[in-house]
Amino acid sequence: MALPIYTIRALALLGFLLNAHFIYTHHLRKEEHRHTMLCAGDKCTSLVKTRYARIFYVPNYVLSVFYYAALIAVSFTLFFTDSGYRIPFLALVWFVAAMSLYLTYILVAKLKTRCMVCLGSAAINLMIAVLFSLI
Repeated sequence: MALPIYTIRALALLGFLLNAHFIYTHHLRKEEHRHTMLCAGDKCTSLVKTRYARIFYVPNYVLSVFYYAALIAVSFTLFFTDSGYRIPFLALVWFVAAMSLYLTYILVAKLKTRCMVCLGSAAINLMIAVLFSLI
């Protein structure tokens, strides 16, 4: 049981760092330094301006940072594995994974592009949901 929790923590930390890096490079750095290995060209800048890039006026990558931080924090409490709280957490992680898969479909099928941050976050969210199901 400990291995999935440690792996979930590691994945959540990776997701947090990935999205925090995106926030740093696209909102806090100067224009000439925005192009990184994760976001080549203006692709990321144009993606965050689409209608799919926000939920309730909050950018998806900001929600992701809070989600991953909360997941890490909660993973150190008894709420994470307590049977009374297991079902709500399971529903949450699978909801996030489903939304990630939906947004990946939008990214590839409708917007016809690739985004390393988006695809990486979707993969991380799916792995977290599967691992949480194993606890």
